[in-house]
Amino acid sequence: MEHRQLTDNEFEQLWQVAGARSQGQRLAKEYPAWRRQQRRTVVVAATLAMMAGVAIPLFSPTATEPDYLGVCCNHSGIADSQWANLAEAMLLEA
Repeated sequence: MEHRQLTDNEFEQLWQVAGARSQGQRLAKEYPAWRRQQRRTVVVAATLAMMAGVAIPLFSPTATEPDYLGVCCNHSGIADSQWANLAEAMLLEA
């Protein structure tokens, strides 16, 4: 049986192929765990986004109904009946 010497270039190529094969096997073995972690991260992020989307409108004040804290007027000739009507409208509004 005849044996021949490998050249440096052939040895380097064989070394790289063997390294790539072992690296590929390691990555293939670790892929399912990595994929589960990625899915878990996406689910947590989506859940937090949905919770924020629901919570923000619930806890933010609504500006649809005006709040009448007082009435200011710089006209002195307003009749009392008009103030009574205004107070009645404000009370009925709330």
